[in-house]
Amino acid sequence: MMASMDYQMGSHVLVNGANMYTVYYGNWTLSQQEIVNDFVSNLGGSSWYSYMSDYYYQADLNSERRYVDRKLKLSKWVNDSYSLGETLQPTDYSDIISNLINDNVFPKDPKGIYAVLPSADVQCQFYINGTVETFGERYCGFHRFDNVPILFAKLTPAESNCSFKLNMIESPNGDVLVDNMLSHLAHEIVETVLSPEDNRAWIDDKNLEPADICNSDLGNVSASSPHYNVEIGSRKYLIQNMYNLKKHQCMQGSLSFKAASSSYLPSQNHAPSLLKHLAFLFSLFSILLI
Repeated sequence: MMASMDYQMGSHVLVNGANMYTVYYGNWTLSQQEIVNDFVSNLGGSSWYSYMSDYYYQADLNSERRYVDRKLKLSKWVNDSYSLGETLQPTDYSDIISNLINDNVFPKDPKGIYAVLPSADVQCQFYINGTVETFGERYCGFHRFDNVPILFAKLTPAESNCSFKLNMIESPNGDVLVDNMLSHLAHEIVETVLSPEDNRAWIDDKNLEPADICNSDLGNVSASSPHYNVEIGSRKYLIQNMYNLKKHQCMQGSLSFKAASSSYLPSQNHAPSLLKHLAFLFSLFSILLI
């Protein structure tokens, strides 16, 4: 059994469901977008996401708990053909979203979470404790608050430190770039809903957020290639497990196949960051989500 997850009293949580607004930045194909849209559209109703309903917001000790409504709606998505170039700097993600809101393309939604998803050819940088970090060297995604909750994940080549090494040639949905990204996207969606502001509402005794605890745990994985461990909607995916608040352990949700038991639990290091912190290892590679 893992360490328990504690709520930081009064910290904001999106308990009334979440509406996702997505920017496909760079060079995305329609088929790639369809995979991501299907994933997001069906994630909220999946057994994997069902554990979210155990988390809550509470204003103070005298207030009632308000539990998370796990409705997740894909409200709108747009294409952005390199409006800020082929290299994104640390402040560009916020600028992309604020420009869309100011231009009334996206609403400023109190239930909104705003995703910037660059294509594989875009070079992405961001600040961690004042240091410029490059995607794929140590960090694979992030979420933060800048007027609205913003999250980031990126199309992930097989050779990237951020990819699963199980599906380097073929993947469940026929697109290695997209399939490698979806676990990072699920991770950031969970943590953005549970900590939409930079307050880290739910943490354990090591200052880890719920998705951080399980980000190197795939649980039962199909024996044959392409490998997968969950079925969401009509598709199969290979994504990290979800932290079950009641059982204090990482779980997948229900599966409809007989899986070969296989657990991927590498050593973990706690790396300090302003946003969130977790170093983890996948098949001899060290990667981080923030």
